[in-house]
Amino acid sequence: MDHVRGKALGDTSAFFHTIAGFAIAVLAAFGVGGTFYHFIAPGGWLAQVFGRSVAEGLAVLLALYIVGVCAWLTAREIRSA
Repeated sequence: MDHVRGKALGDTSAFFHTIAGFAIAVLAAFGVGGTFYHFIAPGGWLAQVFGRSVAEGLAVLLALYIVGVCAWLTAREIRSA
């Protein structure tokens, strides 16, 4: 198997590459943190799901769980084919 070698980065390119990687990591961390905050905040998504009744909230969570399991099984089946 032939390996392709990339062009070596200079000092300036490596510096900007590092800055860009750090910026992407910070933005991803803020995105995950913001999503988690919206989920558990007093007026957040979890409060809205259980806002009317516990049974309705559990039904929504069960439906989301079933959709997730179906997606996981489908992806697993596609990979094995």
